Amino acid sequence: MKNIKYGAFLGMTAGSLFGFFAVYAAWQHNPQLEYHNANYINVASLLGIWMTWFVIVTISTFIGYMVLVKALVIYKLILKRRNEV
Repeated sequence: MKNIKYGAFLGMTAGSLFGFFAVYAAWQHNPQLEYHNANYINVASLLGIWMTWFVIVTISTFIGYMVLVKALVIYKLILKRRNEV
């Protein structure tokens, strides 16, 4: 359970950071004034960019973390069995 909490926290933190970086890049590179101009800010498009990156990075980081933790547990079991023999 503790590993799931750590994995979720790590994934959501990485997802948020990547999402904010993608929104910042979209904000800076705004050639067709799709995201903002002098009169308005298109929050829906920026939120869509953030959510896309947040979900993709959060899920992939969580899965990667959980696979790494499981691999380390299996590795420790293998080392333990070798030392017993």
